[in-house]
Amino acid sequence: MTSSVTFRHLTQDDVLTLYGKSLACTVQGYAGEKDGALLGIFGVYYEGGRLIAFSEIAPEGKKEKKGILKGCRLMLTLLDSFNRPSYAVPNRNEPTAMYLLVKLGWKPTGMFGDAGEVFKREPSWHS
Repeated sequence: MTSSVTFRHLTQDDVLTLYGKSLACTVQGYAGEKDGALLGIFGVYYEGGRLIAFSEIAPEGKKEKKGILKGCRLMLTLLDSFNRPSYAVPNRNEPTAMYLLVKLGWKPTGMFGDAGEVFKREPSWHS
């Protein structure tokens, strides 16, 4: 069975819709939709010279497991195209966030910021 979630390029409007605010930087990535509703975003931006990965899933998108996996695969392909390490911080309010980061290849760094522990992922060719 395939997912009925479709993906397109991410916009700042998508970020605004799911985060309630725009990011003060350029973002790249993908937005997942079903029947015209935004279900999730998967993307990257630069902060302090570091490539930061992020995702946000709308409550109604959480039941679309195959769509989430496809969004993650798209994001990993995008990350690998940069040919450099990426960083992410698991959402403390999402119980599966840390597990998913580890499953996708991020490793704890022991560095902590306001949002929690920073995880690092090398490009897949480097692992």
